[in-house]
Amino acid sequence: MRYKLFGIVAACFFVLTAHHLASAQSETPRYEVGAQFTALRLKEFRILDAHVIYGLGARFTYNLTDNVAVEAEGNYFPADDYFGGRRTTQGLFGVKAGVRRRKVGVFGKARPGFIRFKNPAFRLLPGGGGSLVETGQFISRSELAFDIGGVVEFYPSRRLSLRTDVGDTIVRFDRGGDFITGRPRRLFFTSHNLQFSTGVSFRF
Repeated sequence: MRYKLFGIVAACFFVLTAHHLASAQSETPRYEVGAQFTALRLKEFRILDAHVIYGLGARFTYNLTDNVAVEAEGNYFPADDYFGGRRTTQGLFGVKAGVRRRKVGVFGKARPGFIRFKNPAFRLLPGGGGSLVETGQFISRSELAFDIGGVVEFYPSRRLSLRTDVGDTIVRFDRGGDFITGRPRRLFFTSHNLQFSTGVSFRF
């Protein structure tokens, strides 16, 4: 029993020592804090054509190894003129994995999360002369989102990283609407939306 206990302790010590040496040999800092500009093209959000919203965001990354990291990202899109000036927020949490060299890194990313904004709900009401008048209602809600795409990073120094993301932000919409019949109807559909981000990160 004593020898088994000694073996377990020795094995744990070996694993911890190997992990410490691997971390010490890595030139990649463990933590990254960044800021970015982002643009999201919501393809199905408008009635006639796509609508692009622009915003700013922040990101925290923890590098598990030189090739794998976990990260959390939040983006804020200020009010624009469409639909009376809605504000949109986005949160993503997931994994980044790829190849890193001394001055450049190329990664893939997969990050589930949410997007919160005002969905339009339309109603067509009878107007004068037999015409129909469209009225708008707006409902703030959060939709499920999933970001999948690619990342390119440049490292001017050990403490600085320049990052560009291009991905497909997949949104599961649950949109309500009142139509000519006046009967509420819910619309469920999945939308694929191009999102581009570029920014800078400080590594420590």
